[in-house]
Parts: sequence; structure tokens; C-alpha cells
Amino acid sequence: SPVSAAPIQYPIDFLVSRRRCFLERSFDRALRYFPMIRKEFDRAGVPAALAYMPLVESGFRNGAISSAGAQGMWQFMEPTARRFGLRVGDGVDERLDPVKSTRAAAKYLSTLHAEFGDWPLAVAAYNCGEGRMRRSLKKAGVKTFWELAEMDLLHKETVDYVPRIVAVTLIASDPERYGFKGVTPGPATTR
Repeated sequence: SPVSAAPIQYPIDFLVSRRRCFLERSFDRALRYFPMIRKEFDRAGVPAALAYMPLVESGFRNGAISSAGAQGMWQFMEPTARRFGLRVGDGVDERLDPVKSTRAAAKYLSTLHAEFGDWPLAVAAYNCGEGRMRRSLKKAGVKTFWELAEMDLLHKETVDYVPRIVAVTLIASDPERYGFKGVTPGPATTR
């Protein structure tokens, strides 16, 4: 399961207390996209719990642009977008298309899971790239994200990324426990 053994209390507390408005707006936007994301993820064999990744990536905003140039709800960089079938260039940027970018994200996550054999590692590799993940795992000689996260081989952003995804998923699966009412698209189950 992508949500087991996670050191996630700090990200939960931080999101619920300091990022509450962001979470409410993001959950509201998620309502529009969640059924489509779950359908695409189910088709690709990606756990439904990971459907909340765009909340951490972009707040479910299709027009989001990072300082590094990643774009769209799934924050694809151009080369990765092209590799997973998205057209970028000549006045077209399919990273901004919610359905096409979700399909590409599902393929990418499925590919990462096939390579790394572990959903937290796949999610971390989505954030930092497969090359860095391969090098880090080889250098560390470990097999799980949680072991790797303790070894100072990944950027802090990546070490924090997986717990943030887990935290958002747990908040969304029991929103009333965290003081949210009627804002989430429903429980995120794991399989």
C-alpha cells in the first residue's frame, strides 16, 4: 500500500493548520477531476490513493507553472511529457489538458512502479526523476523509500514529497476528522 509506515504527522499538521485555505480550494477543484483521474489510474493499475498527487503538484490547477518550467496539473517537464505521449510545442501544450496529462501521469507512474517495484519509490521518482532514484538506490543499497529517505541521498523536496502525498490522501479519506466538511471527492482507497 502506498500509505503504510509513513512519517506523516508533521505534514498533516502543517497542511491542516497552515495550508487550510489552499487545501479547501484544492479539494474543491479536485471534485471536477477526481472521477476521471480514478478511471485513468484504474485502467493503468495505479492505486486510487495516488489520485491526490495533483493536489501536492499543483493544487489541481491546469495552468500551474513551476519555477523549473514544469506545467499543468501533473507538473510535467517537457521531455517527460513528450516521452509519455504529450505534444508540447508549435502552439500546443498538452500538459495543460487535464485528461491527456492524467493519462500520461498514469503511464509514467505505472512505468516507475514497474521499474522500482514499490509505490513510494515510484512516487519519489516522479518527483526527482528515474536517474536520480536509480543512482540513490544503488549508492544506498536499500530497497524502500522510507530507508532511502533517512540517508540524505535525495533532495529534501523529494524526501518531503512522499509524506505530503500520504498526508493529503489520509486527510481526504477522513475529511471531517480534520475539520473539512463537504469539500472532498470522497475516500481514497488503497489496494
